Amino acid sequence: MISSGTNLSVLGLLLAGYAFFSKGFAYFGFSPFFIGEIVLVALLAGVLLTRYDLRFFRSPIVTLILLFVLWQVIAIMAGPKYSLMDTLRDSVVWGYAAFAFIAAALLYGTGNIEKSISWYGRVLPWFVVWAPLGYVLYIKTIGLTPVHAGTRVPMLLLKTGDFGVHLAGAATFLALGLHRRFPLRKGKQVVFQEMFWWSAIAAGVIAAGSRNRGGMLSVMMALLVVTVLKPNNRLKNFLIPGLIIVSLFSIFDVRIPLGGGREISMDQVTNNVASIFTESQEQSLSGTAEWRLEWWQSIIDDTVFGKDFWFGRSYGVNLAEVDGFADATQNRSPHNAHLTILARSGMPGLAIWLILIGTIYYVLLKCYLQCLRTNREYLGNINLWIMGYLTAFLVNSSFDVFLEGPQGGIWFWSLVGFAIAVTYTQQAQVVRRPRVAPVAGRRAM
Repeated sequence: MISSGTNLSVLGLLLAGYAFFSKGFAYFGFSPFFIGEIVLVALLAGVLLTRYDLRFFRSPIVTLILLFVLWQVIAIMAGPKYSLMDTLRDSVVWGYAAFAFIAAALLYGTGNIEKSISWYGRVLPWFVVWAPLGYVLYIKTIGLTPVHAGTRVPMLLLKTGDFGVHLAGAATFLALGLHRRFPLRKGKQVVFQEMFWWSAIAAGVIAAGSRNRGGMLSVMMALLVVTVLKPNNRLKNFLIPGLIIVSLFSIFDVRIPLGGGREISMDQVTNNVASIFTESQEQSLSGTAEWRLEWWQSIIDDTVFGKDFWFGRSYGVNLAEVDGFADATQNRSPHNAHLTILARSGMPGLAIWLILIGTIYYVLLKCYLQCLRTNREYLGNINLWIMGYLTAFLVNSSFDVFLEGPQGGIWFWSLVGFAIAVTYTQQAQVVRRPRVAPVAGRRAM
């Protein structure tokens, strides 16, 4: 029988592959069973055949995940019938929720929570260095790298939005000082390592921010969550290396062409930031925003105010074709996971989804505040890190087809499973904590 540690290592390697190589890694395998689906079947079988402690199913997060999945199945049964392969392909936005249960089972009650955080802390330096270098390498080798068998997808295909999300996870990890529990070197070298990592993150954010507004906004919002809930964090250490990197890009006027009228440069980052809050004059930025907003409005009209209020259009239909936006995008879904859920499962599906997200944040925040009251700073920082990381996923999924694919969906649901394991373990410890006997002569509270 395969041990939980081996299963956890397999899951960790899968997540690392998606983080480092994004969409190019997702197509390893053979259609329709790519590497994500192969690992899903293997780990699910391992969990079902092993006696794991499943008391975490009492978590309200688990209850709402099951309710969310149930409604999606009802929407499929109540809606028009499409081909099985198309239905399964579109259903991964909720089907990957199986990874939440897998991750929770592998982490809860096995002592692997600390191990998983240690694993992340040791992989983080490699990722933050790879992010800017890997993306430049990808840009310079477009059309030169081999493609996956049976597809037109190159083996090296990196999406800046995906990189932005994981840079947000790395930045919040460093800002909360979680990396200091697992330093690669002892002594003063840790300080220089941290400055180097912050510099690499700054370079990565510039690269991601030059191409993708969603990825850049993911970093900003994740760090905002951490700063609001814990103002006294280590984010100030980002200022000096960040200013150095920005100055170097500005002084030497670094410009790396990306295609599509964009480039890696400070001017492009500035334009992208401005386009989030104001109407952009740059055609490559304003054009994508216009058809997205039109498509989103079409979905709202059809569901919130239209005939598909209860069950949506179901799974299996190409939303781009039925809404008349097939010429604007190569994707089947509207570059917004929340509106994908609304379009395919109606207002009840979206409502359950939003309640699920709200419950995850509520449970994490409750546990974080509980840690503050009981002076358990390290555990509290883990809760806060998960909140920041999840925020990055949700922000990027609001601008891109992210949770609908394995590199975003499997990571997101695995992180939800991590949240379930961490919070339920913490709450169970509070419940089991023995009551302190009242002092003689003093009335018990």
